[in-house]
Amino acid sequence: MLSLLNIISLILVCWIQLKLFPLIEVSNERFDVNGINNIVLTLSYGIITSTIFYIIVVLIPNQKRKKTTKLVIQRHINLITDKLTVIFLYLYKKNNNKIEELHIEKFSISTFGKTVIYPN
Repeated sequence: MLSLLNIISLILVCWIQLKLFPLIEVSNERFDVNGINNIVLTLSYGIITSTIFYIIVVLIPNQKRKKTTKLVIQRHINLITDKLTVIFLYLYKKNNNKIEELHIEKFSISTFGKTVIYPN
């Protein structure tokens, strides 16, 4: 919806201010075309300006925040995975007779590493 308003605003600015498109002639003298054009032009400038500020104030900081949050969460997941691996290996070593070898192969350290994306 926001991009549709911006496209319409840009078309209206090109139409009224820059006169890239031919203007429609009105023969009615009681109809104030210049006043309406000024109102539409002012609204179009306002929409375009508010979109630029929205991008600068809201979108760009949110993208940066998401990126840093993702890195922090990945680090915590890596730490939890490492701790779970140590706990699992400790329990395996302590209860060696109760756990079969086939189960250990399914839960090896390399399996834990595949589930986590390590940051560069």
